[in-house]
Amino acid sequence: MTHEVALVTLNKYRKLLRLIKRLPSQEARLQAAQEARTELQKNKTAPEGDADRLREKLDDKIRYLRIVTPKQPGDADNIEESTIFVVRDGKVVEGTAARVSRCVIGCALVG
Repeated sequence: MTHEVALVTLNKYRKLLRLIKRLPSQEARLQAAQEARTELQKNKTAPEGDADRLREKLDDKIRYLRIVTPKQPGDADNIEESTIFVVRDGKVVEGTAARVSRCVIGCALVG
């Protein structure tokens, strides 16, 4: 594996371990962590094609664990993948809302 490929794989492995920590049962956490560790060690010196397969497998496990594990407030995984949806003229638009002037009773609306 090249250095860049190894870094991407390591980051995916770390993300997987963070998700494994959320599993409710201690036994499930230990088993999942051991499986991930074994799979990574087995593919440590894998050629590029096998490294791609390993990254795809890690992505699949990450996606699955995101679905089945309880979410924790303030978790980095929840924050980095959040999206803001704004409704303009009855249509959902991604992005941020335009700044709207607010008026307190007795002031003139400027804008």
